[in-house]
Amino acid sequence: MSVYESEMNMNNGFVPAGNIADHAHTYTTRSSFDRTAVDSKAVHRRRRWTHEEKKAIVAETEGPGASISGVARKYGIAPRLLFSWRRQLSEEMALTTRSGAKIVPISMVRDLEKRIRELEDQLEKKTSEVGTLTKALEMACQQEAQHAQ
Repeated sequence: MSVYESEMNMNNGFVPAGNIADHAHTYTTRSSFDRTAVDSKAVHRRRRWTHEEKKAIVAETEGPGASISGVARKYGIAPRLLFSWRRQLSEEMALTTRSGAKIVPISMVRDLEKRIRELEDQLEKKTSEVGTLTKALEMACQQEAQHAQ
């Protein structure tokens, strides 16, 4: 093993910048040279936003004191992209209302679901009562028939 290789192993991959004897204190990393080459050719991939994420981000812009630029900066997107999402979502809403579908607040939906559960419970109790009364009536009819004989 050469002095150069042993120096590299002892310093976890650090390579001396010059002569080991002259510049023992001046080190650079091999990976730092590699990194600059990689950074110049870096490929930035597009971020894919789900429909729900887009709706949530657009909703933030509609809050009190919110600005398009501020929200765009927060998520690292261009303001024009946020404007585009707003337009797309408003077009979706227009299509929904044109198709005849009603837009109902979620609180109303939850209230209606709660009412349905209550009615289902009442129906179950009444069904049970009817079953009990039917059995009692059948038994009474059988007893009357036996007395008549």
